[in-house]
Amino acid sequence: MWYKVLLVIGIIVGVLIMVKTSGPGVRQMMQGEQNFLRSARNITLYEVNLESLTSTTIHAASAAQKQDNTIIFETLDLDHAGKLRMHAPHATYDMNTSRLVVDGDITLETSDGLKGFFRSLTWDRRSRLARTHNPVRLVTADGVIEAQGAEFLDDLSRISFIGGVHAQISHIPLDS
Repeated sequence: MWYKVLLVIGIIVGVLIMVKTSGPGVRQMMQGEQNFLRSARNITLYEVNLESLTSTTIHAASAAQKQDNTIIFETLDLDHAGKLRMHAPHATYDMNTSRLVVDGDITLETSDGLKGFFRSLTWDRRSRLARTHNPVRLVTADGVIEAQGAEFLDDLSRISFIGGVHAQISHIPLDS
């Protein structure tokens, strides 16, 4: 019986020594995990808007919910109503404000073949408005559009370009 108690005490002391001598990285990680309510790996979230009957699917390599009602996603893949796909390395969703802040290099693809490339995006899900103040590059079958920033309206279905807009169009049909 006593050897079990000594074994448990030894394991606890061993873990404490490893954390103490392992450097700041492990200590910061362990302290940071105390702020999380829950976390998971390889997750899929589904959301259905009952008013518009549209669905959003989110796949992430990992997700962690913090005590302030924010969720941190790593390696995010978002599919909105089958019409838009977004890939990003990191995102934070605030459940109190319904705001998604996407960080890093973002790739956006629409069902009609448009591909977008930009860095960082803030999407207010309540107002259905998303913005980036970083350079945007959109590639279509007909050409390329570049701008210093963009606003995405109606849940990313319409785009308004901000500043320094340049377009290179390969052909324009004359049958309009």
